[in-house]
Amino acid sequence: MAAMFPWRSPFRLSLRLLQTHIVKSDSLLDQLKTCTTDYQVFQLLGMNRSALTVHHVGCAVSLLWNFQEGNPEKYRTFRQIPDHPEFLELRTVAQNKIHLLDDGEMVDILHNLMKFQVAAHDALIQQLVLEGWRRLERFDFPTLAKFAVCLKKQDLTTSPLMGQIAGIVDRNLEDADDPESLSHLLVCLQAVSSPSLQERLIEKTESVIHRLDLSAIRHAFRVLRLFYKYKFTYVSLLEKYDNYFKQNIGTMDAKNLSNITSVYHQLRLNGLDFPAMAKPRLVEMIKTCNDPRLLQICLMP
Repeated sequence: MAAMFPWRSPFRLSLRLLQTHIVKSDSLLDQLKTCTTDYQVFQLLGMNRSALTVHHVGCAVSLLWNFQEGNPEKYRTFRQIPDHPEFLELRTVAQNKIHLLDDGEMVDILHNLMKFQVAAHDALIQQLVLEGWRRLERFDFPTLAKFAVCLKKQDLTTSPLMGQIAGIVDRNLEDADDPESLSHLLVCLQAVSSPSLQERLIEKTESVIHRLDLSAIRHAFRVLRLFYKYKFTYVSLLEKYDNYFKQNIGTMDAKNLSNITSVYHQLRLNGLDFPAMAKPRLVEMIKTCNDPRLLQICLMP
């Protein structure tokens, strides 16, 4: 029996390569990726129900949310999508084949289902959380951070599961270098972190913040809220976030700009540069935007 052990790793590698090849040559997956509307996705799924795999589930759910995100808020239909027959079929496939999802796919599906406001007590959500708990120790940092975000959305910030995530982060923090993941963990683990871990997380986040991607603006402002508690202690991190926002002010849409400016006002961060730089841009945007909240922020002293 022992003589078989050396063959296990190559066999598993070959199996993974075969599975990867199958996924890459999957024509339905390729067709899904060319869809540009919800209708096209659902039509394609309906015509291929018998061929659906968990990989199609992850791709389709992600596409459906991306379409929603790309629409103006008044045209979003995300509350209706979970009741669509083809969406229900996606859920059934996922429930029956969770074990076939890779870690990233599984957490992405959980994250996107929660964006569609599928309830925390829903059977599929609970299955995905339990499967995530089972795999927790093998998650990479970005996957672990996204899973923590999902738990926070379910109000599980003080749960034993979140505590276990804090333990994993505590043991492996030195290897973390993704600023967005660290920002998420800084927010999500606040209630279960020891003072030592919280300080190390803040220091680590500060050391890599220069690598924060432009697409992370809407996530970064959530971290800013933490400074209601920490603003007098971690001034250097606050200043680096201020610099990040200033550098990217030209790429911000009205919603991001107003959200971030609002947090600055709420925290009374009057000594930083961003609000003064944001105000002229907000005034300019108000000419083409009917959002009264923007106008209110522009008129703040």
